[in-house]
Amino acid sequence: MSMSNQEEKLRIIYQLLFDLATGRKTVVLDMGTLDDEYDAIILSLSEHGDRIRALALDQGMVPPYSSFEHLNQFVFVLDSNYRIVDFNYTVVERLKYESEVIQSLLFESLLDDSSKLVWNDLLAQVKSETSFFVTTELLFLTVDGFKLPLFCSVSSSLVKQFVFVLSAEVILKDTPFLNQIPSVAIEKARAEADVIEKVHTYILEHLNAPLPSLKSLASLFGSEEHKIRHGFREHYQTSVYQFYQDERLKKAYLLILQTDLPLKEVAFQCGFVGYLNFYKAFRKKYGFSPSEVARK
Repeated sequence: MSMSNQEEKLRIIYQLLFDLATGRKTVVLDMGTLDDEYDAIILSLSEHGDRIRALALDQGMVPPYSSFEHLNQFVFVLDSNYRIVDFNYTVVERLKYESEVIQSLLFESLLDDSSKLVWNDLLAQVKSETSFFVTTELLFLTVDGFKLPLFCSVSSSLVKQFVFVLSAEVILKDTPFLNQIPSVAIEKARAEADVIEKVHTYILEHLNAPLPSLKSLASLFGSEEHKIRHGFREHYQTSVYQFYQDERLKKAYLLILQTDLPLKEVAFQCGFVGYLNFYKAFRKKYGFSPSEVARK
């Protein structure tokens, strides 16, 4: 693989790091020649992912998988002087300031010194524009001194002289670590773990399509229905269907948050036959409708 766009390579690097952190199967990359340091890092991360999964499977274990439970949305409303006039509960919860302290603070007061420079440079860029939308990464400081990096969208209001700063933080779901298998059954365990991992990967790679029946999945991977049903629940603490449903709703959440695709198209890309079914499933999981998600 040869890519001239360094930003695209960085995006792939961060995706591979996320894959390693959550236990997802890293994509096999045909690098060809290594053109630069970016390519070397991509190749190294991909190889490390394969080695880690091979070590787990060699012990008859299903590699751990951690999915995100939800997204913490940070919302700041700033006046024309960039003082905070409103904010949501996530800001208080994650930054650990009292609400009264945050109210009327200059927004930059919440930032690390390095990000204050980034923020002021950003303001200089948009100062003469009546309408703007820019994105940047900012480092926030919590009350206890923890540094919280957030990728933020900064935009102007079309009606009043307000500035909005929006961000989302991915929260990973805690999952048990590798399940130990008795050594006397190691060969059998390896084979069964390999099937469960393949089913898991298949689902993640086909979220835009209807989920095959357990009988079809068993036939596809040379196993039996009851082994897939019980093995999947044992290792991932959920049923095959519930995992599929949760993952495609999470994919939909990200598509709504990060793109301007029409909601019906989001539903289609996430494997829902009709928008009404998607709407009901989304609202049941998150407690609000797809149209209520703050878009970029």
